[in-house]
Amino acid sequence: MKYNSALPYFFEEDIQDILAKFGDILRGKGLLSMGKNVKEFEKQFSNYVQTEYAIATSSCTTALEAVLSAIDLSPSDEVIIPAQTFIATASSVVRMGAKPVFCGIDEDHLLDIDHVLKSITPKTKAVIIVHFAGMIHESIFDLKKILNEKGIILIEDAAHATGANIRGVQAGNLGDIACFSFFSTKIITTGEGGMIATNSSEFSYLCSGIRDRGRDQKSTQEQFNLIGSNSRMTEFQAILGISQLNQLDRFIKHRNQLARTYRKKLETLIANGDISVQNPGQKTYHSYWRFVINIKNGPDREKLKRDLEKSSISIDWPYAPQVHLQPIFRKLYGNDIGMLKRTEKLTNNHICLPIHYGITVDDAKLISERFLEAFLS
Repeated sequence: MKYNSALPYFFEEDIQDILAKFGDILRGKGLLSMGKNVKEFEKQFSNYVQTEYAIATSSCTTALEAVLSAIDLSPSDEVIIPAQTFIATASSVVRMGAKPVFCGIDEDHLLDIDHVLKSITPKTKAVIIVHFAGMIHESIFDLKKILNEKGIILIEDAAHATGANIRGVQAGNLGDIACFSFFSTKIITTGEGGMIATNSSEFSYLCSGIRDRGRDQKSTQEQFNLIGSNSRMTEFQAILGISQLNQLDRFIKHRNQLARTYRKKLETLIANGDISVQNPGQKTYHSYWRFVINIKNGPDREKLKRDLEKSSISIDWPYAPQVHLQPIFRKLYGNDIGMLKRTEKLTNNHICLPIHYGITVDDAKLISERFLEAFLS
C-alpha cells in the first residue's frame, strides 16, 4: 500500500449521488454554470462557518485576489503576511498592486504576533493570518482588536483550516473576511475551488461582483461597475463541495484521531526534545490538514524522505523555499537567505506525516513505527 501525504476521499454513497447529479446536468436538466448548486453550496458553507455571507470562487487564489481588490489596495499600501505560506498569499498582494511585508513565525508555524505589531506602519492596509496546517492562533482575538482599532483589516487565509475553530468560533468567522481552498489536497475538495466568508455586506457585494467580471450584483441589467474577472465556481464543483461539506465533521474527527495516534507513538521523541509538534490550546479544534513535526535533533529530512519511501510512505514539507525566498520576491524586493533566520530554520527542518481519511489508525501506528526506525537509524 502507498501511504500518500494527502488524498481526497469520497464515500461510495456520495459518489453515486454525485454521478446522478452530474448526469442530470449533462442531460440538460441543470446548468453547467451559475445555477442552483453554487448558491446552495454558498448557503450551506455560510451556515457552517456561521457567517452572514459566503461567495464561491474558482480557487483560493482568486478568492484572495477578489478580497484584496475589494479593500482597494494602492501601490503605497502594505499587507503583512507570514513567510510560511503558499505563494498565492504573497502573489495576490502584488497582483492587486500593493507590497507584501514578510513576517516570521513561531514554533507552531503560525504568524509571530510580536513581529506583526513591530511591522505595522502608516502604510499597513491589512494583515493576512494563515491558519497553518489547520491550527488557529490563540491570540487571534487580541490581534483583531488591535488591528481594528488601527483601522487595519484582518484577512484569514483559511486554506488549511476548513472546520477548525477556537472557543467555538469557526475559522472564517474570526477576521474581517476569510478565504478557503478546496484544492484536491485540502480538508474538503472540489478539485479546484475556493470560498470567501464574511459578515460584511459591503465586502460580500464587492467580492461577488469582482468574481463575476465586475458585474453590479444589485442590478437586474448586465451592468459592470467594478473591474473584475471571471473567477466563478462551476456547478460540477459545487456538487462536489456540498457532498464534501456534509462529511466535513467526520473527516476532521478522523484527522484528530490520527493526530492523537501520531503524538502518542512519538511521545518519547517529543519528551526528549528531538522533535516538537504543533500544540493547539485546549479551546482550539485543529483541522489537521497536515501533521507537522519540527526536527530539533535528528537526521536530515531528505534522508528521512528517502528512507520512508522504501516503506511506501510519503512525507512532505510545505513550503520550500519559504515564500520570501521564492525567486520572484528575491528579484522584486532583494530578499535574501538569513532575512528571517528563525523562520528559515523552522521551515527548513520540518516534515509532515500522511494524514487524511484514507489513512486508518492502524496505518498511522505503522507509519509512526517506520518513522521512528528511520529517525533513529
